[in-house]
Amino acid sequence: MIDKYLSVLTLTASIVGSLMAIAPAFAGSTGNTINNVDVYDGMGGGGKPVTRVRNSRGRIVNPSGANVHNDIQIGVSDTCGKSKNTNNTEYSGSTGASVSVNVDVCNPIYNNSTTNGR
Repeated sequence: MIDKYLSVLTLTASIVGSLMAIAPAFAGSTGNTINNVDVYDGMGGGGKPVTRVRNSRGRIVNPSGANVHNDIQIGVSDTCGKSKNTNNTEYSGSTGASVSVNVDVCNPIYNNSTTNGR
């Protein structure tokens, strides 16, 4: 009798566990956060301008609830404003922010500046 009871208990636990594992597959995705960060270090690149185009896409299937995406692109170079960043983002099923930052300083070594005595 104890063996039958343990067998039924094990079978019940297996069925309940499998149903709990299947349930999220049919539910909407809730509370997802997508974070994409891309950093480019172009310092010391010999003064050669860099044009970077980045395409970032994502899709949340069956969105329900708060789904958020944060996409950040940062470029640092020393070409005196000649380098460019473009961050193209597309995320369906979520809301959020897409940010592109380009920090491009003047390096007198590469720009033959007459004010390099500083």
